[in-house]
Amino acid sequence: AKIGEKVEIQGTVTTKGEWHVLLYDGTAGILVYDTYRKDFAETGDVIRVHATVEMGDRVKRVRITSHEKIGQNLELARPVPISIETARSTSDLDYRAVSVSGTVVDAFRDELDPEWICLCLAPLKMPLPVMIHDPENTLGDASQFIDAEINVIGTLSSFTKSRSYLSRYVSTFSVSNLTVISPPPSDPFAVKELPRDSVTSAYLIESDGHRRRMTGSVLATWDQHCVFLQPADGNPIRVRLRPDCALPPVGSRVTVSGFPLQSVFFAKIVNAVWRNESGEPSRWSEPLDINPHDLLADNLNQKKLQYSTDGQLIRVKGRLVSISRQNAAQSAMFLDCGMETVKIDTPATTLPAVGAVLEVTGVCKFDEDPDTESTGIVRLKGFTLLPRSEQDIRIIRNPPWWTPT
Repeated sequence: AKIGEKVEIQGTVTTKGEWHVLLYDGTAGILVYDTYRKDFAETGDVIRVHATVEMGDRVKRVRITSHEKIGQNLELARPVPISIETARSTSDLDYRAVSVSGTVVDAFRDELDPEWICLCLAPLKMPLPVMIHDPENTLGDASQFIDAEINVIGTLSSFTKSRSYLSRYVSTFSVSNLTVISPPPSDPFAVKELPRDSVTSAYLIESDGHRRRMTGSVLATWDQHCVFLQPADGNPIRVRLRPDCALPPVGSRVTVSGFPLQSVFFAKIVNAVWRNESGEPSRWSEPLDINPHDLLADNLNQKKLQYSTDGQLIRVKGRLVSISRQNAAQSAMFLDCGMETVKIDTPATTLPAVGAVLEVTGVCKFDEDPDTESTGIVRLKGFTLLPRSEQDIRIIRNPPWWTPT
């Protein structure tokens, strides 16, 4: 139906709010609302409506001009218990009432529509979003639900438009359809340590969806909320902090508590908080002298990223070709290292002159380039060097003071 068209629809109310219901007509779900009457239908009612089609974002939407109740279908409106895996993989229950339970691994108020709260249920690599209509802010700060076990009764459907890459979600118009089965631990650090394989020292990222903790030294920070953490033994691991967490100082010894995630290329701990720990931080290893081209190509000169050095301390040499001031506290220097140009992110306030030959030591961070809008495929686009301090930037030769014209 076209926008503005008058329609007649008959179906069963599978979900209701104060001013609107979701009507299932046997083929699809239709959001029906009335601007004058609250609670105009109950879950399980079979109704016939005359309405006008309007533009909606999540599902089709119509505004009632008149309606009548013609029966009941309580069986169709009864919530069907399903697993998160089933919710993500089947369309057989689209626009039907479902009941789903799981661990909240992320929670926030929707940036596109602040009347909705989004609770993401584990597994973290492909979570199931649960959208709860909360225009009165009844639930308060959404982050309070992180690491809680919850049950939600709502309607299963698929995202459209800009969020189609997220696939499926469960939505409800009533906060009363949310039940907290088990609240999150009062102390986020009173959780199990992130386990490791005793033979390979690799982190066992697959978990039950709950928080894990790890103690180590902060090697580097970037992007306001990201950290490389070096444990006492084993390889560095990426940590993404919660947005309300300040960054710990580079070199400090901390414990982080967050959700393990195995992304396409790297093990991570995400949505994390941290606390200071006493004791000596881990000693720095000697930096590896690296030709950047060796990290970005194989022996046949074909592009092949050697991302095993992610989080490692390396040292490169090259000529400074440009500087870009990113903000008041951060600059990006670009170093011509022969066959490759390397980006250096630094908080240094006194920078070398363009044209200088530099030796720069820092933590190697491979850069992910998520093309989620079109394909959802994550690619690597090179690496950035993260110096620990200004002392990691050494001038080998200043630029010539005279240049022929």
